[in-house]
Amino acid sequence: MAAKNSDINIPIFDGSDYSNWKIRILKFLQFKKCKDVIMRAKTRADDATWDDRDIQATNYIYSAITNRQLEYISELETAYEIIQKFDEMYLKKSTALQIVCRHNLENVKLKNYAEVSLFFDDFEKCVNELKQAGAVITEQEKLNYMLKSLPQNYSHIGDLIDVLPEKDRTVDYLKSKIKLKKAEEESNETSHDSSNAFRAETKTASHTKCYNCGKPGHFQKTVVPVLYIHKRSRSRIFWK
Repeated sequence: MAAKNSDINIPIFDGSDYSNWKIRILKFLQFKKCKDVIMRAKTRADDATWDDRDIQATNYIYSAITNRQLEYISELETAYEIIQKFDEMYLKKSTALQIVCRHNLENVKLKNYAEVSLFFDDFEKCVNELKQAGAVITEQEKLNYMLKSLPQNYSHIGDLIDVLPEKDRTVDYLKSKIKLKKAEEESNETSHDSSNAFRAETKTASHTKCYNCGKPGHFQKTVVPVLYIHKRSRSRIFWK
């Protein structure tokens, strides 16, 4: 979708992401109390205000589409006909497109993402694209796709889901377990890095020799001074 129209505050429809645009325009027309005119054709039972509301809805739609889209529907008379035309153009089921979308969804793998939130965003985006292509995705099917996207060391999460009641086997539950597992991995990596840094520091210290006494593992300032008596004269005392 293109930029927003400041008057109606929804994105301008340019031929892409029609399903989301339609949701927005329907809500807006509902707010303006003229949604009914795009849901069905006019009947004899409708009152005299129908035509006024139809013109109002048509103008709102015109204001929310690009000139290219306007060319497709400019000869249509009613808001209902306009929406029907867009539905025919952009909501038609396409088997070929569904195959492509399913392939894209199957290629979304958690291991390819540094942040789990980005993984969730791309996964949901691919699911929505599949729906827009005309596919019907159940919660169980969506859950299975996400389980397949996980690496082998996450397999225990699938076992946890198998023992849950069917009503609790949701994508949201799976997401919560993935977040928890990811947080544990990041915590372990931090601890491992800290441990390696400590060992490296200890190793460096053990190979360092004091330039005063020549012994490894400390510096001059840590050497305890010892009393030294000159062999030739016991009266001359030095600190070493």
